[in-house]
Amino acid sequence: MRQAIGAFKVVRGYPRPSARIAAAALLLAVAPGCATFGGKGQQAEAAAQASELEQARDQKTELMAEVAGLKAENARLQTRVMELERKAAAATRNMQLAQAATKPAELKDAPSPELTVKPAPSTAPAAPVVAAPETIVDLPEAPVPVDDAPRLVQPTFASTEQIFENEAKSREIEMSSVLWGVHLASYRHAEEAVAGWNKLQRENPDELGLLEPRIEKINIDGKGEFLRLVGGGFSSQQKAMALCRNLEAKGLYCRVSKFGGDRLSMADASSGAY
Repeated sequence: MRQAIGAFKVVRGYPRPSARIAAAALLLAVAPGCATFGGKGQQAEAAAQASELEQARDQKTELMAEVAGLKAENARLQTRVMELERKAAAATRNMQLAQAATKPAELKDAPSPELTVKPAPSTAPAAPVVAAPETIVDLPEAPVPVDDAPRLVQPTFASTEQIFENEAKSREIEMSSVLWGVHLASYRHAEEAVAGWNKLQRENPDELGLLEPRIEKINIDGKGEFLRLVGGGFSSQQKAMALCRNLEAKGLYCRVSKFGGDRLSMADASSGAY
């Protein structure tokens, strides 16, 4: 092409028309070849672009198909979730109905409150109680100061859940021939027993504050006569045993015994009855 143009330029310098015609013919002969060369490059590029476009279309088609599949799966899962929610709601309603139906039955079958019947006091003689070795307190022979009036010790009930009180005057046990007490100590003289009782009652108001003290004469071989200090009285042996457990937990001597003997009073101590 360049050669043809150059030839045209050279020929154009000649004044003869035939030369110019020859140059033009040469240019026309070369031009189609150049056009053919340029067209092949564009065709190849266009073919490559067409191939890429076709691939993009194929990918788009695949993606659209995948999206459609995901939408279908999502719809299926939503349907499944709705079905499970309906089942859960139905199960909850059934459970509530079952609970509502069982409540009247439970109330109907509930046991009626039973009346507690207090057993009548037994008049049969109680089994003998074997007394453990006694704790004998030998106080000095010096006179013990005695108060002129009985001292009332009010229990606090702070250290015990059970109330221990004298039941000897209760109407419920007037016909009972057996009362129980607790043996706390033994003394030589009544004034010593009074002092000992006052001390025990002050130090243990919850256990002894409401009890009545009595003294019973006993004779111990080789030691002579003593006054046994007994607190009571209880309508049952179990109450006396419970009191002894409380006192023994404090390190005190206590044995269950019959509630007998003479009532310990300040008058007995001051008059020297024993």
